[in-house]
Amino acid sequence: MLQFEQFVNERTVHVEEMYFENYKEFNTAFLQYTTEFTNLQLAMEKADAKCIEEYKKATTESDRVAISVIYEGTLADFIKRAKEKAAKVIDSVINFIKGVIDKIKTKLGDWYNKFFNKYYELLKSNKVDHVKVPWIKVKEQKLNNISRNFDVPFKYVADCFKAKSDEEFNDALEKLQDSIDVLSKTINDIVRAVNESFKYKEDVEFGKIKARAIERASKKTYKGNLDEMNFLLKCLMDIKKRTSVGIIDNVKTMNNPARSQKIIVVASTLVNMYARYAHTVYKYTMSTYWTARKACTIAINELRSQKEQTNESVSLLDQMLTDM
Repeated sequence: MLQFEQFVNERTVHVEEMYFENYKEFNTAFLQYTTEFTNLQLAMEKADAKCIEEYKKATTESDRVAISVIYEGTLADFIKRAKEKAAKVIDSVINFIKGVIDKIKTKLGDWYNKFFNKYYELLKSNKVDHVKVPWIKVKEQKLNNISRNFDVPFKYVADCFKAKSDEEFNDALEKLQDSIDVLSKTINDIVRAVNESFKYKEDVEFGKIKARAIERASKKTYKGNLDEMNFLLKCLMDIKKRTSVGIIDNVKTMNNPARSQKIIVVASTLVNMYARYAHTVYKYTMSTYWTARKACTIAINELRSQKEQTNESVSLLDQMLTDM
């Protein structure tokens, strides 16, 4: 009667893979995951409308009871699928950041002994100042970790669960939505600022950006980036636990379909917001690092008169930078 399965299948895009080789693959899959959840939500709304329509048409009590039972089953299925979809979204980011951390630990560190330390004095000299290198005029961004900002909406979620009356629930829900709007603006501002930072690409003389390039490519920055990614991973795991266990699992205890549906949507929104913030932090942190590292590599490689040449592959760095 409710044809929930049909409504879901009409719109669902199935993506199973959650491990990615580069940022482009990850971003594509992440958008598909969020589309999946949106389509699931639309299917539930369609099923909900169909249920109301059929309930109004019902002429006997037994028909109304049957419709209610079907609806409760549909809602239970929706909650189960919603949890799976929300997990997909956050897991896609978690697994990607894990891959980044692994790459930083196992593949990027050798560059310092093989190249950076070896040619450090040469990089600081005026011998490489004339070399043209690709550079991005990145505006310095203070991407303050906003994990604690999520405490506010999670507090109102708890108030929604504790609400005994519709009035209490609606009041808590309104405050919850307001807090999400504030948090969403904060994240949107961060995303916009980071995206703006990468609009200005040009070839410049290494001497003009030497100090910044050396600093951004330094071992200190490398270690700082690793710490940043590890902290980001910890926060992602916390958000996953708070939404999956703290919200979605508790929805089953509400015994109120209308409230449950609204809270599920909130859980998905919070997951998507933090996931978007997380991969924006990654994009800014690692892209500025790769840009500086590439500039240093090219500056040395252009000095053909030097007796020794770096083994660092510029083409590989080009590909890695493209993948950011």
